[in-house]
Amino acid sequence: MTLFKRLFLGRFESADFIIRKKANALMYYCLIGSVLMVAITLMFMVLAPHILLQMGIVTVLIFTAFCTTLMILRRGRYYLAANFFTGLVAILLTAAFLVKIVRDVHTGYTTYLYFMIAVIVQAVLFCRPRFVIALASFFVAADVIFFILARPRLEGLHLQAATVGFIDSTFSILFILVTGIAIMRINAHAQERVERESAENRKNFQRVQGLMESIREASGNVARSSEVLTGAASAFSDNTQSQAASAEQIMATVEEVSAGVDNVDGGARDQYVRMNELLGNIKSLSNTIAEMGSSITKALTVTRTITSLAGQGDESLRSMSDSMQTITGSSNEMTGIVKIINDISDRINLLSLNAAIEAARAGDAGRGFAVVADEISKLADQTSSSIKEIDSHIRVNNGEIIRGTASVGDAVEVIRKIIEGVNTIDALIDEISGQMGNQQSINARVNEGAELAMKRSDEMRIATEEQKTAVTEISRSISGINEITQKNSEESERLFGHAREVKELAVSLQRKMAETE
Repeated sequence: MTLFKRLFLGRFESADFIIRKKANALMYYCLIGSVLMVAITLMFMVLAPHILLQMGIVTVLIFTAFCTTLMILRRGRYYLAANFFTGLVAILLTAAFLVKIVRDVHTGYTTYLYFMIAVIVQAVLFCRPRFVIALASFFVAADVIFFILARPRLEGLHLQAATVGFIDSTFSILFILVTGIAIMRINAHAQERVERESAENRKNFQRVQGLMESIREASGNVARSSEVLTGAASAFSDNTQSQAASAEQIMATVEEVSAGVDNVDGGARDQYVRMNELLGNIKSLSNTIAEMGSSITKALTVTRTITSLAGQGDESLRSMSDSMQTITGSSNEMTGIVKIINDISDRINLLSLNAAIEAARAGDAGRGFAVVADEISKLADQTSSSIKEIDSHIRVNNGEIIRGTASVGDAVEVIRKIIEGVNTIDALIDEISGQMGNQQSINARVNEGAELAMKRSDEMRIATEEQKTAVTEISRSISGINEITQKNSEESERLFGHAREVKELAVSLQRKMAETE
């Protein structure tokens, strides 16, 4: 099919869409018609050989018309090809129709009139409205002439059939004409509307294309501006962040200095207060030392008494530990007895099971024995349960005894250490008693140094108060600068975010514009 289009429709590539479609349809119509003419000739050769010569002439002429039409199409003359083919076919049909007046007039309305209607439909498809009207008028005139000339030659039923055929064929041709003209007008109006809409669409496309070009230029400008804005915002954000970081470092340093000054000031105040307290304590310390001498002598006597009592307690705890070990051995023996009873209970269960089996074998005679065996089994189960409970209590008691033994051992060790500690205290008290005299001489020298430190502490307190005031003012000033810097940093971050959104919007707009192209 592509070969035929290149051969016959090459000159219609730049023609109107409707003309191209009609030329394409006419080409196929002629090709198919040529094949049908050959098929009709073959059918007449087989079915009606007596009229083969007459139909052969017609089919050869029509086949020639198809070929001539294709040649005219090849030259690019569509309407000439359509009018030539349709007019030639109409003339041949009319001639063949009128020839029937001489030959077989009674078959005039049963053959070629059907082809005339087909030719009118063909004209509606391929030709202009005026040509269709002229063609229909030509067929009506031929029909009238045939009826007038054929009427004297017909009689009876043939005349009636011819009259009915004349009336039906005339109105059929007129009806087909009106229908064809209406279809052509509808197609013409539709074509005009399509052309108007196509022209309007082209204008809209040109407008949209111009708008798209403007949007493309604007998006490019926005993208470039957003890149510049993003760079500036980024640089401003970096600068503000660096400034904020520096301000925070300075603020942290000032706060550390301020905290140090506060600590020094607090230390000076505390030192001043404590020095006052120290002077009072040193004065009362001398009086206390004398009292401590007599108290130490009394404490030495008490510690010796405690040492004696601790030795007695140690002996009692050792005796208790021996008793606990004896109880532990008895508990272990009870555990062994419980295991023996538990084994006996298991054997009783086994014997009761065997007795139950034997009673079941004995039948009715062994029912009473079975009841006794069942009771023995229950008693053995209860005994086993009780033995297990006793075993559990014994285990608990063993655990408590073991823990008590360990506690007694720990107590013995503690008391031993207490005795050693009391002996050590006794020795230390003797040494303290000897050092009390040296301490009284040292107290005198300490009183003199404390008075001098009191004066220096008062001077330091006054100096640190003045320094604290100055550092507080500096900290407030730097704190205000830091707050302003933080606000600038937040605003720069927000500006950078907006710039990035604008850049992304511009890039997205450019991408969409590229996709629409």
